[in-house]
Amino acid sequence: MPSIIQTITDLNGKQFDVDISKICDINGDGNSPEANIQDSAMRNRVAKVHDVKIVDSKGNVLDSEKLINDIKSGKTTVAAIDVDTEATHSGKNHNYCVYYEDSMEKDAESFMNPFHKPMLKNHDSFSEPLGRVIQAYHGPSELTDERSAIHLKIRVTDSDAIPKFIDKRYGTVSIGGSMGTVTCNICGKTILKDGKFHFCGHWRGETYKDQVCYWGARDIEYHEVSVVNNPADDYAQIMKVTVLTDKDIQNDNKEETPMDGNDNTKPTQANVTDNTSTQNVDDITDQILGTTQTSVPSTTPATANVGTETTDSTTQNSVPTEGADNNHTEGTTTDSTADNTDNTSADDKIKNLEEELAAANDKIKTLESDAIDFQSRIDTLTKDLDNAKEDAKTFKDKCVALATANKEAIVDKIIASETFESEDTKSSRKSELMIKSMKELKAMADSINQTQTAHTRPVVQSPVLTSDEFIRNKNNTTDGNSTQNADTNINNNKKTVTVDDATKLIVSKLFR
Repeated sequence: MPSIIQTITDLNGKQFDVDISKICDINGDGNSPEANIQDSAMRNRVAKVHDVKIVDSKGNVLDSEKLINDIKSGKTTVAAIDVDTEATHSGKNHNYCVYYEDSMEKDAESFMNPFHKPMLKNHDSFSEPLGRVIQAYHGPSELTDERSAIHLKIRVTDSDAIPKFIDKRYGTVSIGGSMGTVTCNICGKTILKDGKFHFCGHWRGETYKDQVCYWGARDIEYHEVSVVNNPADDYAQIMKVTVLTDKDIQNDNKEETPMDGNDNTKPTQANVTDNTSTQNVDDITDQILGTTQTSVPSTTPATANVGTETTDSTTQNSVPTEGADNNHTEGTTTDSTADNTDNTSADDKIKNLEEELAAANDKIKTLESDAIDFQSRIDTLTKDLDNAKEDAKTFKDKCVALATANKEAIVDKIIASETFESEDTKSSRKSELMIKSMKELKAMADSINQTQTAHTRPVVQSPVLTSDEFIRNKNNTTDGNSTQNADTNINNNKKTVTVDDATKLIVSKLFR
């Protein structure tokens, strides 16, 4: 889309030259024009400064300095590295944007779909990528208890970049993307939706009557993740670097974990705390719409353990050492000549070795059979786990839909009691209310109910004649009807007489 430069003026009278074609673009770089990493009110600290772990494919910690020297000398060849990051977090950041957990959970998929997004350097979209995202999910942060994070695993294959991750020169990251919906925290108006920008007069990062403007970002389409020196998100850090050889990558490609853009594998259940048992319906609704879903375990089968177990068992049943054979020989020594003693010992040794070798072969066959059975069990459990994950996703979607409907019902009731100048104002008001907790919404709804009850006026019934009065008056206007007929008509016409009927009756009496 070509650049469209437009000059806008905010409520402070300050003018901005804005590229409307890029108004929805965001990045988490602290060097962006809107960012202010010196803002003391936004200065964040972690409980413990994180030290990036450099590990091999089995999780063993490596000496990064020694590894670098081995790479330079050609002693070690690194085919790729997997970089685990907390790429972006919920809450306010130094770029004066606010990210919401409920949106981040669904937006994380855009790192993998419709294609694996690249890792760049300093958001340079025209440069060659350092690697590609191979896994993305939304979950708790390891660096702060106050925020959640989108976790990314990036497969880096750029030979120049790999040593810089291993020696920890590359330690912080930043996301790049575009916002689908933006609301202003000061006035609550929706200033960006469906690609249309409606400036409310408050520009992010500016101060209006002692209140700093933040833009609430939702429906984000992530385009890339970059290595940067000063992220606008203090917690956007590299957590772990896994060093991979050619053999590791070949084994990785054989595993069942998909690489088709739908791999949103999350941490195991043990890593996520579930406190929903002590919460009421309103708290559960807020949790569903504003926090993460219980994560699902990884489906990668630990097939490597089968080989390890077989090797250990085989080792335990291998042929005895020479020392053990000598002990056995001493126990069978006779009073024969030296030559006969030696020959007898050799025959016994061969016989014992043959028996032990046969036993070892039998054990190997048993272990191989057990390994096949174990692999079959793994395949069955993996299939069951995949089905459970699908059921969990379906259940989650239903819970989100139910919670949303519950919250919208209360919001609609509140909106019905208010007046709006336009549909845009009404829509903005609804977006503002949907962010609030159920406790706040219930309090507002209760207040509206009390106000309506206090101002309820008594109902005034329309003046009517009863059925008895109407029929008796009507009978008096005719000559031939008896009192008995009138009583019969009363019983057969038990209905309320309208004002029009009464008027006709009076007119008939006046002009008979």
